[in-house]
Amino acid sequence: MRIDDFRGILSHRANRGRWLRTLGRAVSWQIRTRLSRPYLDLTMFDGIKMRCHFDSSIAREMIYNNGLPDYDEMRFFQHYLRPGDAFLDVGANEGIYTLLAASRLGKSGSIDSFEPNPGPLARLRENIALNGLDAVRVHPVAVGAEPGTVRFMLDDQRSHIDAASEHGESAEVSMVRLDDELSGRRYAAGKMDIEGAEPLAMRGAERMLSEANPPVWLLEVQGHVARYGLSEEEFFDWLAAHGYDLATYDSEARRLCYLDRAPAKGAADRGRPANVLAIARASRPDVEARVRA
Repeated sequence: MRIDDFRGILSHRANRGRWLRTLGRAVSWQIRTRLSRPYLDLTMFDGIKMRCHFDSSIAREMIYNNGLPDYDEMRFFQHYLRPGDAFLDVGANEGIYTLLAASRLGKSGSIDSFEPNPGPLARLRENIALNGLDAVRVHPVAVGAEPGTVRFMLDDQRSHIDAASEHGESAEVSMVRLDDELSGRRYAAGKMDIEGAEPLAMRGAERMLSEANPPVWLLEVQGHVARYGLSEEEFFDWLAAHGYDLATYDSEARRLCYLDRAPAKGAADRGRPANVLAIARASRPDVEARVRA
């Protein structure tokens, strides 16, 4: 284990009061890796399990950070989601947010998870089957502004729509518009992490946005939108024009902290948020009341 991993376990807020147990699990993970064991089933989120494969950086983050690597953002969904809600996971990867939502929604809720990359898609389905999550609908497609097909770069951790004839392993995948694929369904919240293609996906969901559906989006902001010809500031100005305000979440105070502007490129490296919540302006009182309840 690297010294940075050890320091991260000690400092991460998800490990407060349990860092020794988490450290033991991380050491066990390292030993099993060296013994060529294929995976470890991690129990988290009120009994929901995740199959952690030893070649997965996402699985490592889950083990090292007690199942809450995005601490405030994941706690937001734990505080906000209710049994019977519907959740939208765009860029589900191996399914950590799908599993988190499933732990809150119960059998009466529903989840739509989108993942076009065959490697993570297989593990997403594996995790759904491991937990018997019949209410999860898997969409093995990309999401964009127009329906059709698109060249998709197949990096297991950072896969994305090809923006400029990039080199590397790729595949042709189907692409859909959310307005078409999810017609008539209402969602309590959504998460979108598609490596900078968020503006494309949102342009294909303008009807949903006009209806504040869902009223909350979690969006990753890491500077990747530039590969699609748009700055983060321009994208968030576009969201504001469509009725959504930016916020971060203070999970200790159960309080949304609204932002005057988008976090700058590389913000996560300078102590600023790596993710933001986009809250429908018309739904702010309801969203705030939910997280306080």
